[in-house]
Amino acid sequence: MHNSFVRFVSRLLIASLACLPFQVRAELIGTHQAVSAVQAEPARASLAGALEAYGIAPDLARERVAALTDAEALALAERVADAPAGGVAGEVIGIIFVVLFLIWRFTLSDQAKAEQGKK
Repeated sequence: MHNSFVRFVSRLLIASLACLPFQVRAELIGTHQAVSAVQAEPARASLAGALEAYGIAPDLARERVAALTDAEALALAERVADAPAGGVAGEVIGIIFVVLFLIWRFTLSDQAKAEQGKK
C-alpha cells in the first residue's frame, strides 16, 4: 500500500509539473522606483494615521492605503489636509434643495397662490 501511494503522488506531481507553466520573472528596477518605494513607506504610515484621525477604522485605513500605488500615496500624503471629503458637497446640495423647496412651497405652488388669493 505504501508503494502504491508513493507512485500515485509521484505521478501526480510529475503530471502537475508538466502541465503547469513556470512563470518566474526577475527584473531590475530603476533608481527612481527604488527611491519612490523608500519614500512611500513613511508617507503610507502618515496617510493611514491621518485617515484614522478622520474617523476611519485602523484596519480599513491600512487596507485603503495599501491599495494605492507609491505615487498616489506620496501625492495624497502631501495634500491629505486639503483633500475634499465627500460629505461637504452632499450637505451643500441638500441645503440648496431644502431652500428651493421652501421658496417654491410658500411662493410658487398652487396652494400658496390660493392662500394669497383668500387674503
